[in-house]
Amino acid sequence: MRSSSSSSRASLSGLHPDEERAAEIGRALATPGLVERLTEIDPQMSAVRRIVERLGFTEGALYIVGVSLLSYMLSERGEKHWELAVSYAGIPFGEALLRFAGESRSLAKFREARLRRAKTYVNASPRLRDLLSADEVNLDLFFKRLLEAVGGEKESKTVAFAAKMLYYACRVAGVKVVGGWEVPIPIDFRVSLVSLTSGMIKGWGCSQNLLGLASVLRTNWRRVLVSLWRKAAEEAGTPPLFLDSAVWVAGGCIEDSLRGRRMPGSCAAVLAPGRQELQRALSELWRELEKC
Repeated sequence: MRSSSSSSRASLSGLHPDEERAAEIGRALATPGLVERLTEIDPQMSAVRRIVERLGFTEGALYIVGVSLLSYMLSERGEKHWELAVSYAGIPFGEALLRFAGESRSLAKFREARLRRAKTYVNASPRLRDLLSADEVNLDLFFKRLLEAVGGEKESKTVAFAAKMLYYACRVAGVKVVGGWEVPIPIDFRVSLVSLTSGMIKGWGCSQNLLGLASVLRTNWRRVLVSLWRKAAEEAGTPPLFLDSAVWVAGGCIEDSLRGRRMPGSCAAVLAPGRQELQRALSELWRELEKC
């Protein structure tokens, strides 16, 4: 395996998106029960559930969205980051969020920038709180208003991720959600990795460092990946941010396998034990890698 980032950068010129494969992945993810299964076993869902149980829906959702906005360039794995977020959760949410931003070891990098963003969000939160008081939560409207409040491009990973985590909060609280099609899939390392291992991005070689390539891809090809996953979502009949739950959980298992220098074939049984139809669908997410 090549390990240098320079070789990964040079290889980007040989890559190309495969929309037909994206559609196939969408059909695989439409397998009944698959997205629901992976959503429920997502460690982030467990963290969201505990936060909402502690703070209630509105305060909990506002805290969860705030944590999501700070969830970039972490010093810990995402799962550990959310465990830490649970430990800081409290009322009023704004004070708890600022303590988390100022103290959490998962946010050691760019601490001052995160604190500024947290303060901006807390100051804008009254306009967002109103959207959480309705009979149903419109994810598209919340995403739009949040983007206006904190700034950034529509493809911003953290704002899209915040909308996804709001969906999690609604789900555990039994609050109805509508919309979601205007929110792009949050392009992070794992989504980029699955884009490669599934064959949605073609042109890479078996000798390449896929972990390094995925890291470069998420920055340089963000809009390409957003477009591909929208194609998959349209085929699945499910908004992109809902698919992200399955992709992120599966991507974590694929990442662990590659770091251990082994193929991810065992991931299917680990993620969906005893569910052959779900395992077959899951294996599509690393089918291209199995050709190596």
